[in-house]
Amino acid sequence: MGYEQSVNQAAVKQLCRRQDAAASFRPRYFRWTAAAAVVLMAVSAYAIQDTPPAPPKPVDYGPLVEELVHFQGKLEQGIQMPALRTQSRLLALAPASTTMYVSLPNLGDAIGQLDQILHQELKESQVLNDAWQTKVGPFGAVAEEALGKFQQFSQFLGNEIVVVNSSNVKEAGSRSSGLMARAGSESILVIAEVRKPGLRAFLQQLVTQYGGKSTAILYSQQELLAATKAPKSQPLLVLVRPDFVVAATDLATLKRANAEINRGAGKFTSTPFGQHLTQAYTDGVGVLFAMDLEPLVSGRPHGAAAQEKMIQQSGFEDLKYVTANGRYVGGMLTNNVLLTFKGPRQGVAAWLAPPTQIGGLDFVSSDTNVAGAMVFKTLADIFDEVLKLSDSPSTRSSLEQAEQELKINFKQDVLKKFGNQLVFSLDGPILPTPSWKVVLQVSDPEGLQQAFTLALVAINAQAKDGKTISVDQQVENGVTYYNLRFLNGAKKDAIGYAFVDGYLILATSREIVKDAVDIHRSGRSLAKSGELRALIPADNPNGVSALIYQNIGPLMGQVLAQQSPELAPMIQPIAAHSKPTVTTAYGEENAIRVVSTSRGLDVSAILITGAIAIPNLLRSRNAANAVAAAAYVRTLNTAQVTYATNYPNRGFAPDIATLGFGPAGVCDNGGATETYACIMDTTSWTAPDNGQCTSGKWCTKDAYRYSISATCNKNLCEDFVVVATPVDPSAGKSFCSTSDGVVRIQLGAVGSPVSPSECQAWPPQ
Repeated sequence: MGYEQSVNQAAVKQLCRRQDAAASFRPRYFRWTAAAAVVLMAVSAYAIQDTPPAPPKPVDYGPLVEELVHFQGKLEQGIQMPALRTQSRLLALAPASTTMYVSLPNLGDAIGQLDQILHQELKESQVLNDAWQTKVGPFGAVAEEALGKFQQFSQFLGNEIVVVNSSNVKEAGSRSSGLMARAGSESILVIAEVRKPGLRAFLQQLVTQYGGKSTAILYSQQELLAATKAPKSQPLLVLVRPDFVVAATDLATLKRANAEINRGAGKFTSTPFGQHLTQAYTDGVGVLFAMDLEPLVSGRPHGAAAQEKMIQQSGFEDLKYVTANGRYVGGMLTNNVLLTFKGPRQGVAAWLAPPTQIGGLDFVSSDTNVAGAMVFKTLADIFDEVLKLSDSPSTRSSLEQAEQELKINFKQDVLKKFGNQLVFSLDGPILPTPSWKVVLQVSDPEGLQQAFTLALVAINAQAKDGKTISVDQQVENGVTYYNLRFLNGAKKDAIGYAFVDGYLILATSREIVKDAVDIHRSGRSLAKSGELRALIPADNPNGVSALIYQNIGPLMGQVLAQQSPELAPMIQPIAAHSKPTVTTAYGEENAIRVVSTSRGLDVSAILITGAIAIPNLLRSRNAANAVAAAAYVRTLNTAQVTYATNYPNRGFAPDIATLGFGPAGVCDNGGATETYACIMDTTSWTAPDNGQCTSGKWCTKDAYRYSISATCNKNLCEDFVVVATPVDPSAGKSFCSTSDGVVRIQLGAVGSPVSPSECQAWPPQ
């Protein structure tokens, strides 16, 4: 039946009396949320949401961008990041079965410094202060409160917070206690040192203020030992000891962690994974993430024989560990990722060659937007392995046919004449046509050109409908420049190329090829730029196995300015302050190491992305909140029908609290009554009257406030009204519904609960 249809009140009551009692709603899932740091760059995102008057006038965002860049510089100079950690007291406390390990620094002091610098800048900069007050608005207050709570919390903790995931846990505990942990199960554990008293009182205040009993339960050691049954609502379980604070997702894991701490140390550091992490600490860690992949690989489901063969030949089945370490030192942000194999790399994993100097980068402009380079096994060897991986008679047959038609042997006449270096770049505009460039190392340019000529003659001999390829050449300063023209009807496409100093340069035009040669000869290349050298780690003098250089600000600026011309006044000054980043890779015998380096936080990329993404995200969030609120109104309406069915002598419930679980928050063993009907779980809702959502009072859940008021006569309530209104008055719509079952809507927020007659005057949703 549809409660969306309009029916009269008497019909609803009659229907209620005929229904079977509805099943109670019970909490099933635990939700734990943590406050995030403020995204200061949202200032620009809010700024573009204002609709300009007609005719549109360009807005000068230059001063605001300059202030943000200045603010970024203050952050880089004024924030003292936590020192790198070379050892850990918490590592030994991880379970021996740990498969994932995350180590986070305590950022409380850094957050405090950020807050001080922000407020100082708001005092000194009228431009930034105006944007903060007028555009950020309530978001800034919420962010500041979250940062304040985070900073207070961090003051109780040591310099490190560790999160681990353990698997294949053996059975522990007794069956009578309900603490059995099945083999193969997984659990999350969070551990931190406690450096001053008062943590439990602070956490209890947070739980009371923001979460409720369904979010987290706090234990002392004595309370944990006495606990025998895990809560059904699956909250976060937190043990607060004088020396450590430990959080877990299940009671058995928390008890085992407490026992390990009491014993002084566990067995984890003696395991191969633990020893691997111990070594990682010696290099100094900032944010450390590591996974033991062997249990995942060995336990994965196997597919068909052909699929398994391909996986084995890829070489990635031999992956043992993946380790990532993010560090911020001296204004340089570095992320190191290490893929460790069980033995020497094989198959596809071995295609990445050992580090060397990549000469092809000398043909790329120092002003390039994006450039990439790679040193690999020879193309002929890769060709053989690809054929081996495919292992398809049809593939080999097609290859043989193509070789016969083109009168060349791909491996002997083409691939063996290449070296093992590849470089690509985007040196110019990306729109309307990307100005790409590819540089390949060659060992036999004359033989390669001869193979090209033979293939071209064969292709043109078989061409139909005039779809031929023509080639012309031009000699300039001792270099022969070729231009391939692809004739496809009226459309003509071209590719230019040339052989210079052991390299083949291909590009979208002969002019770009000429420019590449000029860059190579003049020394204006990316390979010789100080910017690139400063970003490449100095501890690898032999070169790199692969490299990606990107200065994404100008590139994104071109795209976004064309897609959204109204953003151009803001994008242009932002792109001017873009900072490049470099990612390098190093092929080692038993590992692949990847290092990403940048000069701190790049405001440009964040602002440009935020200019498009944040307003859309905010609109999507508001729309999602409104949909959820309308659904809750329907849920409350249905709960009222259930209540009237179960307690016909009372009619409808007078408020939300009557539909809920009561002050104890538990309705097991037939505890439902007409006072607390146990139809809805409202224990996580924020209510003004001792945690109860009483008549005519607002009760908050997520982004909306809810209320139920009833029209009663001598304890018999014959009508009611449910109202939902957004917490932020500017962020959505209000909804209401009465006993007729129709959900109605009104733009904006309402200040106080409405009457049934006022609700029925609103338009239906």
